[in-house]
Amino acid sequence: RGQAKELGRVLESLDPQLVSAFQGTRKFDLVARSDLKDVVLEQDLANSGNVDKADPSAAKSFKLAGAKFVVVSTVDDFQDNVQEADFKEIGKKATRRQVRLSLVAKIWDTTTGKLLESANLQLDNSDFVRNPEFLTGEKGSSLTEKALQEMARQMSERIAARVVDVLLPAKVLTVRDGQVTLNRGDGTGIAVGQTWKAFSQGEALIDPDTRSEE
Repeated sequence: RGQAKELGRVLESLDPQLVSAFQGTRKFDLVARSDLKDVVLEQDLANSGNVDKADPSAAKSFKLAGAKFVVVSTVDDFQDNVQEADFKEIGKKATRRQVRLSLVAKIWDTTTGKLLESANLQLDNSDFVRNPEFLTGEKGSSLTEKALQEMARQMSERIAARVVDVLLPAKVLTVRDGQVTLNRGDGTGIAVGQTWKAFSQGEALIDPDTRSEE
């Protein structure tokens, strides 16, 4: 619908933002895939004879690390529309740009091939319409390109937080002098003002149909 340029900008931002969001959780060792060609080029250079092979820092071919989990993110809906309202009683018109991004994030266990989670996440520009940093007009009728980049950043952080919650659920580390310490920090979606409920782990329940623990 004539929105390929805008969608392309979002997709272009999503790739590096996802890498940054996962690295920011400090929970995973990331394996290069989108930047794999650059890693392979460095390995080719190391084998060209121009790099000291005795250098322990030299890149080595066929030594790429494997990945225990793979996260596949697919954009399933993108809307970037300008709506116009005609106030005939006062003889004025108003416009508003609405942007919506919907994405499905799937977490796969590469060892078993099992799908561990499939989450549908949505984001719109409602947080930006009154923020002058993302607007070119006072009334919020025109979003800057920076707003699309910000949507990609926020979506990436949501994906990373969801993956952390699924693979590494939040746990209480210590309770000391009335203060509770969790295994969560920057980059994991925790924020000042949140209210958490803590539960002790109970007896494992077995589903009679699947025979799996619930």
